[in-house]
Amino acid sequence: MKAPITYLLYASCVPVSGAKNKIICDLQRNSYVRIPDGLFEILTKHRGRSHAEVKAAYNNEYDEVIDGYFEMLVHHEFAFACTDPALFPPLSLNWRSPFAVYNAILDRGAGTTYDLNEALRQLSEACCKFLQLRYFSPASAGEIEDLFEYLDHIRSATIGIELVLPESTGVTVAVARGWLRTYNRLNKISLHGTGRPFAVEEVRSKRFLLTTPEAVDGAAHCGVIDSAFFSINVKAFTEARAFNSCLNGKISIDQRGYIRNCPSMAQDFGHFPATSLAEAANHPDFRKQWSVTKDQVAVCRDCEFRYICTDCRAYTVGGAAKGKPSKCGYDPYAGVWKTPASVTHPAPASAPA
Repeated sequence: MKAPITYLLYASCVPVSGAKNKIICDLQRNSYVRIPDGLFEILTKHRGRSHAEVKAAYNNEYDEVIDGYFEMLVHHEFAFACTDPALFPPLSLNWRSPFAVYNAILDRGAGTTYDLNEALRQLSEACCKFLQLRYFSPASAGEIEDLFEYLDHIRSATIGIELVLPESTGVTVAVARGWLRTYNRLNKISLHGTGRPFAVEEVRSKRFLLTTPEAVDGAAHCGVIDSAFFSINVKAFTEARAFNSCLNGKISIDQRGYIRNCPSMAQDFGHFPATSLAEAANHPDFRKQWSVTKDQVAVCRDCEFRYICTDCRAYTVGGAAKGKPSKCGYDPYAGVWKTPASVTHPAPASAPA
């Protein structure tokens, strides 16, 4: 007897439900697609059942609709037909990292005095893998080039770096392109204060140059939630299910030298370098925000994008510890984005000066 046909989503295609909309997150192709409520129910409630069993579950009243659903999924390579679904288990959604602190933000301003090389050395010692280095005032090309030479000198464990820099006579688009072609650790450069329309250029494979007209003059510019910042991949998706998608594993030094979870957070854990990064990370309160997931946050827990979106605990609606990010313009109950101008950008009640 011929085995019945069963349709399964590829393991990297994970359905997620929101208050109004349902989506499939394609974690391999870094994209998502909206799907009807009925298809979401079939994919979740009836996973592993044969095609005939799925139809029978609805008393064969919607056979043509169900056929159309699976034809669409197969055509777009979200699903495949098989005869033994037990051979194709779902993707494990567990997340773990061998490193306690694996990403960092270092802020630099006109009055910054802390030793950047010492901060880089301590981050490397902690096996920090990803670094965002933000300059709010002009930096010289030589300073940036010295930074990468120093990282090579200490054989830094950092493998991914983003630079946020103001455009200046020393740091131009041409100079930024050259760095992206030269330094393998460098993944992205964001040039701000260009006065030109926002643009994104892939200088080489997965190495991006962003230019934006506005000047970024402080930490309060962060925390904006937008679909342009979605991270649709296995690592980000699984981490967001179990941990905070912004703060987990993060340590920061603000432009005045204070160590924080994020430069916009009110609480500090000492002044660098009098307090080392390791000492700050071992403070009993340092990790309390790491486990605040989107499933715990008001409004976000009803959003279909909650596992591919970033988060912000510094700027929240009403200042609530588990409030929706105040710089998010999406309404999951209506399924619409507000225009950027309608999204307010308030400072936290007790933000650092």
